[in-house]
Amino acid sequence: FSAGSEITTGDRNLLIGTNSGRKISTGHSNVAIGHRTLGGNTGAKAKTGVGNIAIGMQNTAQTVSVRLGPLANNTSGSFNVAIGSANQTTASTTLAQNTTGSNNIAIGASALGSNLTGSSNTAVGHTALSNNTGSENVAVGFQALRSNTSSLRNVAVGYLALENSTGQRNTAIGSNAGSNISTGTDNVAIGPGALGAGASSFVTGTQNIAIGFENMQYPSS
Repeated sequence: FSAGSEITTGDRNLLIGTNSGRKISTGHSNVAIGHRTLGGNTGAKAKTGVGNIAIGMQNTAQTVSVRLGPLANNTSGSFNVAIGSANQTTASTTLAQNTTGSNNIAIGASALGSNLTGSSNTAVGHTALSNNTGSENVAVGFQALRSNTSSLRNVAVGYLALENSTGQRNTAIGSNAGSNISTGTDNVAIGPGALGAGASSFVTGTQNIAIGFENMQYPSS
């Protein structure tokens, strides 16, 4: 019902689900599967995005007026992939808020859920990069880089890796790696708990390198 109902010159779109791709106008080569996916927000502007893939469902726990499926608010963003739904009543569905951001990949409940204009991000995992508005970040794992907002070029791989970080150019590989870095930049943490896992004193240090199990949990800088 209403899938692609406002398409004008757009072609080669595959739309399955109520209101999926409803606001696409000239956009083409898109795939949308699920209720209110890919421009399915009825109050949104016309959509011109190209080459997007959106698969999932709206957050049915929210009120009807704010229920959105993956890429529901997309306007001109192109070449995005969004697969997933929402994790709780207040969370955004996977890439649901994206408007002009392009070349993003979000797989998992609420992954990149708050992204608006950020581009070239990869988020794989439940709430990975869920508060992100920055670009060129990679997060793989449950809540990896969950707190990142506008920072750039972070890499987090592992359960809760860099979950509290808002700094830039940090790299963390391993469960809880770098999990207590907040505004610190240019840090490297490799190994479970390295530069993290409950290190309450570490919030703003920069240019630290920690390699090994729980290494530098309590750095002095």
